[in-house]
Amino acid sequence: MALVVTAGFIALKIGGWTINHTSSLHAKLGFSVFVMGLVLMFGGMAANIMRLKVPMPWNTKWILLVGKTHRLFGWLIVLGSQGVIGTGAVNFYGYDGKDKLGWGIAGGSAALFAIGLVYGEIRH
Repeated sequence: MALVVTAGFIALKIGGWTINHTSSLHAKLGFSVFVMGLVLMFGGMAANIMRLKVPMPWNTKWILLVGKTHRLFGWLIVLGSQGVIGTGAVNFYGYDGKDKLGWGIAGGSAALFAIGLVYGEIRH
C-alpha cells in the first residue's frame, strides 16, 4: 500500500495536482484507484484497531459483512488498477503511433492477471 500511496502522490505532483474534465481516462482511473486505496487502507486499520480494542465477538453477521465488503472493495481496486495499467500502456504507445503495441501490453497484463487470479483461487 505504501507504494500505491507514494506513486499516487508522485503522479499528482507531476500532473500539477489537478484532475478535471480534460484529464485523460488514465489520470482519472489512477486518481480513483489512489483514493480507493487510501479509503481501504484506513478502513482496514480502523477495523483492526476495533478488533483489538473493542470487546465484542468477531463472528457476528455485522463483522462478517464488514470483512466481505473490505475484500470486495480490495478486488475493485485490483480490477481498477488493471484499467490504469491498460490505459497507461495505450496512452504511452499511442503517442508514437504504436496503438497495437499498447493494446497488446494492456491485454497481456489483463491475461496475466486473470491467470494469476484463477491460480490463486484454485490454490486457496
